[in-house]
Amino acid sequence: MIFSKVIDKAKESCIDAGESIFNHFPDIRKMVRIGSGAEREINQI
Repeated sequence: MIFSKVIDKAKESCIDAGESIFNHFPDIRKMVRIGSGAEREINQI
């Protein structure tokens, strides 16, 4: 995704500023069904 590049750059800037990315960019994930009926976790941006 193009937007994820922007988020990655913002995370780098956050680290450069001495801030924890976990305080500002929580990982949001969700489970999705795949073809076999199983589930797997994906990033949700």
